[in-house]
Amino acid sequence: MAAALLGVWTAAEGSGALTLSARTSTSGSLITVTPGVWPGVGANSLATPTDNKSNTYTEAGEINLDNTESGQNGYASIAYNLPSGTRGTSHTISEADNGSNSLGAQEWSGIATSPTVATSATAAGTSTAPSASQAVSASSLAILVFGYALTTTTFTVNDGTLAQEIDENSDQQAVGVHYKVSQTGTPSITATLAASRPWGARLCCFTESGGAAFSPPHNLMLLGVGR
Repeated sequence: MAAALLGVWTAAEGSGALTLSARTSTSGSLITVTPGVWPGVGANSLATPTDNKSNTYTEAGEINLDNTESGQNGYASIAYNLPSGTRGTSHTISEADNGSNSLGAQEWSGIATSPTVATSATAAGTSTAPSASQAVSASSLAILVFGYALTTTTFTVNDGTLAQEIDENSDQQAVGVHYKVSQTGTPSITATLAASRPWGARLCCFTESGGAAFSPPHNLMLLGVGR
């Protein structure tokens, strides 16, 4: 079964701890959370997200947005809660106080109950072409999270679908989340920035659920067999 985006929590931004507005999450879904922080006005790293359903989130890795021109760094991240987690009504997701923050979250169907999670090493550069790739062992949902530093620019998705774009208080389009489903081999996802910027990117892949196994009818006489 191919993965699908069920929906997103409305993104939030601000200085201090953030909590996303509540929405109803679906049993058996995968939840990914994509925070960002700009330490020029606060802390210099990210805390693991929490929620009001007592779910545990695993951080797949931070993305360092090295802004050498101004002497400040930024960070973005992707964290996840597997499909076995608690879901339901009035589901909120929070991030601790890390200074100038942004926070988004996405919900996905079609993911194996205990998926293989494969995440790329952080890719980084200063250019107009953020990208990352990661080998997978089975058909997978591939999610690219990337951010950029310095002044505002725009980005376009080259070979996937935009799930969420999360702005930050200085009006940077700071975190982009886009994806491709049913990926095999070594999937890659790329974007294009309108102007060259320091960027960091990470691709996180989750094994999709398999199709239903074939089950022959118990009474073969129904098929005319054995006459």
